[in-house]
Amino acid sequence: MRKFEFVPLFTRTKNTTQKYNLSMENKHYFLSANTNEGFCNYFDFATSPARDGYVYILKGGSGTGKSTLMKTVGEFFGGMGESIEYFHCSSDPESLDGVLLKERNVAIVDGTSPHVREANIPGADSKIINLGESISDNLRTKRKEIEKLYKKKKQSYSYIEQILEVVGKLYEINAKIEKNSQKNSDMDKLFNKFVEKPCGDKLEKEGCVRHLFRTVLSDDGEKNFDKDNAYKKVLKARLGICDATELFLRLSEIFEERGNEVICFHDYLSPKNIESLYLVEQGVLIERTSAKLSLGNCPNLELYVNNEFMIDGLLAFAAKFLAVARGHHFEIEKIYRGYVDFSKHKTITSEIISDIKTNFPID
Repeated sequence: MRKFEFVPLFTRTKNTTQKYNLSMENKHYFLSANTNEGFCNYFDFATSPARDGYVYILKGGSGTGKSTLMKTVGEFFGGMGESIEYFHCSSDPESLDGVLLKERNVAIVDGTSPHVREANIPGADSKIINLGESISDNLRTKRKEIEKLYKKKKQSYSYIEQILEVVGKLYEINAKIEKNSQKNSDMDKLFNKFVEKPCGDKLEKEGCVRHLFRTVLSDDGEKNFDKDNAYKKVLKARLGICDATELFLRLSEIFEERGNEVICFHDYLSPKNIESLYLVEQGVLIERTSAKLSLGNCPNLELYVNNEFMIDGLLAFAAKFLAVARGHHFEIEKIYRGYVDFSKHKTITSEIISDIKTNFPID
């Protein structure tokens, strides 16, 4: 993970997972991220594609309690000993975009902008929960104020998109430099090594591949939850990003055929590329580490180093704009909270929990 200097513009809690039940079986990922290609999300992989899943889709404005509801449901079933995946908001990792109850394959997600999600087969595979119904009509008096804040927030994200687009171009140049400096035999050796080392016997179940983000750019720099996820084993693949992506795609096919659930973690700097692979049943993470470059194998080493320096500086700059956008978002939430009847949320939360327990038992 990149380390670059950043001076936060807003006070924040440093340990973002201290509010959650940190069971060894719980994991913390991201469904979406700000990338060099704009906002990218993998909400279709909130549930496992290996078996039928069900998704509760929450609607409602900022500050209407969506994240609190998801956290409450996750902690309820986590308290019963079930495995939970918490999907954090990339722009505000203290907030949630979703939760997955692993054994039941039931997810609850935030279906509002920018990750708009609608019911695919309403009632059959998903259900809309509208928390916006608890908003008072008196919020209309704050329309102009909210519109101004949304405009400022949108402008900040426009700057972020432009910065990350430039970062993406520099990143692609360095990816090509790495590839030209790498031996093809390196990837083949790693493929053979990883196929044998972590996999074990073939599992008697259908495998699947999911796509998520492990690391994102937040308002205080790059963020992941590796310390909390407690992977049983971490293996290293010293390859350029292009070769690593090819390796991980080949491995994911093999492991899926053997009945594994495989998570491909995409690189937020270039989401077409994969930066690591996680074998869920084995608890094994295979991650890319930068290729070894020297003047002997890389004639463009100076350009590579300069690009890396510029990338780190631009990411720090983008993080500052994320902090500004987050500040505007907090102001919007503050306004909304004054016009939301949260007493209704307890009933809605209880109904969701009851519905899950009744209709989606653990096999």
